[in-house]
Amino acid sequence: MHRTAIVTRMDADETLDLPVVSPAALPRTSFTLRFVSGPDVGRVLVLDPTRPPHAVLGQASSCAIQLSDPHVSRRHIALTATPTHVLLVDLGSTNGTRVNGVLVREARLRGGETISIGSTIIGVETDDVLAANAPGTLPPPADDFVSTVLAEQLPFTEARHRVVAEFERRYVDDLLARHNGNVTHAARASGIAHRYFQLVRARSR
Repeated sequence: MHRTAIVTRMDADETLDLPVVSPAALPRTSFTLRFVSGPDVGRVLVLDPTRPPHAVLGQASSCAIQLSDPHVSRRHIALTATPTHVLLVDLGSTNGTRVNGVLVREARLRGGETISIGSTIIGVETDDVLAANAPGTLPPPADDFVSTVLAEQLPFTEARHRVVAEFERRYVDDLLARHNGNVTHAARASGIAHRYFQLVRARSR
């Protein structure tokens, strides 16, 4: 079951429903913002409503995470965690803020969304989303598959093809799982062109 995030568009006062994971399916203790693309890729910010839940992102040194993205404003967005959602507010940024591709002034995020500021893409996760990536739920390590292929003593070209095909399948499946099946967001997070991501996805089925 899915619910929606309520966002306010930049060009109107109307609200827009965006599909996200149902809050009932994602018990709240904290929210994790994971930088999946841009100059600061790999950085992580955790917002917990039981601790100081407020953070500002931008290039200013006073921000909770100071970003190096030149297309991000000094104080770009403010984020506040509550027991049920994260409130995102654009602080009058020059290049705007997008949630799931929609230009917004503010949004209530419940997990599963993608925030775009400048050339930076941030994934919003919750404890359940993080748990889905725990070692016990991931496919067997790639080394196990490589060892299996090596044991078969196949010709180099065939062995390489099988290993690459398995990697592509696992990579695509993992990205789609982390983005709730949204191909556009998964492709954006992969850093490759959407069309090529679709090709890899079709090839790995």
